[in-house]
Amino acid sequence: LVKTELITFPNGKTDTSYTIPSTVTGIGESAFNSCYNLTSVTIPDGVTTIGTYAFSYCNNLKKVVIPESVNEIGYAAFNECPVTIYCAAGSYAQTYAETKGISYKCWVSVKYETNGGTAVASQQLWVGEFATKPADPTKTGYTFGGWYKDSACTQAYNFNSAVTEYIT
Repeated sequence: LVKTELITFPNGKTDTSYTIPSTVTGIGESAFNSCYNLTSVTIPDGVTTIGTYAFSYCNNLKKVVIPESVNEIGYAAFNECPVTIYCAAGSYAQTYAETKGISYKCWVSVKYETNGGTAVASQQLWVGEFATKPADPTKTGYTFGGWYKDSACTQAYNFNSAVTEYIT
């Protein structure tokens, strides 16, 4: 039996951090209410809802990582929490944090298009950080000409500028 909704986190648990199991798709109403020991919670990708009062009165909860899959957060879900929400830029969680006056920090991805050259790993950064220039890709019969912001390769990318949005 796979459990998909987290109904309650026992108040007596002394854990300070908790990662919700990857099988969970919803966090129930008041699931973490008054869990005073918790300081951080990581919600896995695949969770879509956070219930009403889910984290209310978690007086020491400082950090909750919310994935892009979350598209509903219930009334007063973080009531009386000194929390910072960590989320993807442009996500529902960011909009929720902004409208509720909750502190938040967003991440973005920088993806590199090599036009058929060797693959280059994407980078996940916090908004305001700088992308690290990756190793030049190779492609038989071609010389790498640099990294560009546009597909026409007319606007060179500046690795000394802060990343503020998703880049491909």
